[in-house]
Amino acid sequence: MGGVEKIIQNILAESEEAAKQSILQAKAQAEATVAKAVSDVEKKSEAIIARANKEAEEEKSRAASIAALEGRKQILAAKREVMDEVFDRLELYFMQLKGTEYINFLSSLAKGSSGGELIFSEKDKNIAVEVKNKLGDNFSVCEKTENRLKSGYIIKNGDVETNCSIQAVVTENRRRLEPGIAHILFNNEAENE
Repeated sequence: MGGVEKIIQNILAESEEAAKQSILQAKAQAEATVAKAVSDVEKKSEAIIARANKEAEEEKSRAASIAALEGRKQILAAKREVMDEVFDRLELYFMQLKGTEYINFLSSLAKGSSGGELIFSEKDKNIAVEVKNKLGDNFSVCEKTENRLKSGYIIKNGDVETNCSIQAVVTENRRRLEPGIAHILFNNEAENE
């Protein structure tokens, strides 16, 4: 082998070695790039999963809050229904009083009034004179009846009308009576909560 061939062989060997080194370096860079890409994807995936978990927890918390609020609304609606029933029964109780007891009750509704014309409901027109007699001479009974009333009467004194119907009396006193009735009805419930 001649000098030239040796030089060529050395050049080829060096080139081959350089090529191997370049390939190894390229492989190492490729592996590093792939490892970095995998790491980046894993980090992004973890961040996405963490964000999704956080959003799911927040949504779960919101749903629980909404459900609790809805539950409280339903409880309040049920309590309101019970209170309405109590006052409806109270109204019915007064409307079903009989005889002297009913006349005394209707007469008591005019306390504080100095007089006027009594306009009775259709239901109570038959006891109008008895109620008027209990109230005294400052009152008179109107011949017409008041169709807007289920029971009781209106005292008309000039332009001023005072509603003495059982419905008006119950409604007027409801705000004052509700807290005590609610305490009686729902007190045990509050103690158990």
